[in-house]
Amino acid sequence: MLLPKSLCILLAPLMSSCTPPETIHDETLSDRVIACGCGFSDDLLTSLLASASDTKLEGSINADFKLKAKQLIFDEFDPEDRIKAYEEYVRCLDGLPPEEEKPSK
Repeated sequence: MLLPKSLCILLAPLMSSCTPPETIHDETLSDRVIACGCGFSDDLLTSLLASASDTKLEGSINADFKLKAKQLIFDEFDPEDRIKAYEEYVRCLDGLPPEEEKPSK
C-alpha cells in the first residue's frame, strides 16, 4: 500500500528510515533513495538501495536505475497503484514536488 506523501511527512519523525522529501537538498544519493521511498516496505527500500549501488550512481539518478526502480515498484504494488507509486518516487528523486491530486467531478 502506498502512503500519501502528506501522511509520510506527518509520520516521518516516528519512522527511523523515513525523511520528508522536502528536507532533502544535497544529501547523498542513498539518502534520497530512502527518503523518497517513504511508505515503501523495508524489502523494497533494501532492493532500491542495492539497485542504486549496482548502477554506480554518482550523484544523479540515471535511466538504468529508474528502470530497475520501476521493475521493483511494479513487483511490489497492486496494478492500480503501480504507476502512481513509480511516478511519485521518480518525481521525488528528481527533486520535484508531488503532483497535486486532481479533484474528481
